[in-house]
Amino acid sequence: AKIFETLDNRSVLLIGAGEIGEAAARSFVGAGATSVMVANRTFETAVELARAFGGTPVPLERMRMYLPLADLVVGSAGGGQLLDRGDVRALMKERKNRPVFFIDLAVPRNFDPAINDVDNAYLYDIDDLESVVSENLGERQREAIRGEAIVEQEVDRFWRWMEQLEAVPTIVELRDLAERIRREEVERTLARLHGLSDGDRETIEHMTKSILNKFLHRPTAVLKDEHAAEDHVHLVAALRDLFGLGSDK
Repeated sequence: AKIFETLDNRSVLLIGAGEIGEAAARSFVGAGATSVMVANRTFETAVELARAFGGTPVPLERMRMYLPLADLVVGSAGGGQLLDRGDVRALMKERKNRPVFFIDLAVPRNFDPAINDVDNAYLYDIDDLESVVSENLGERQREAIRGEAIVEQEVDRFWRWMEQLEAVPTIVELRDLAERIRREEVERTLARLHGLSDGDRETIEHMTKSILNKFLHRPTAVLKDEHAAEDHVHLVAALRDLFGLGSDK
């Protein structure tokens, strides 16, 4: 199974409500997104675009409050970087490591490329938009039409890429399995240890989570790099077989 078979019941956060953001909104809503949030520096513009797609307008300064709700985050705002790796690490804690996809349509980029190093965070950059957004403003209307066509083409290509990313469900299942085992063992151990303070319990939780994350970091990094080896598909299959992922074993 792929991680997002469709966009049904998935939430999209658009950062930027300009022409490119509108084209992206149209593409994702057309693909089935059931919840759209629009963040923009000019709140009235966010309200207007959100209303067009039955979405929720968000003041840009409150954007981080809505990040945990989004399965996909699309950046098309001016002004440069808005999110870095530290922001996304904090986000993943709030989302309990549920996967989130970032699509950067902005020039300069809204998202730090290092975001892709965070477990269960996937960044997709669309550098082809640079020639569109940097065109002379005198040709803005014509370029907006070109921009919409390019965005729709690139979004389609993104979905084809994501459907081929067999490693994503494997990463999710592996981490879920490891976390389930960790939680069961911690609960069993704590039940036998009496007189522990809340601080002691938090220390044990933190230590076991740290061990789990360090143990899974290398296999997760290899699986996320779909170009790491020619036998990548076989590597994923072997891992699923070794750990019984996707089975009732």
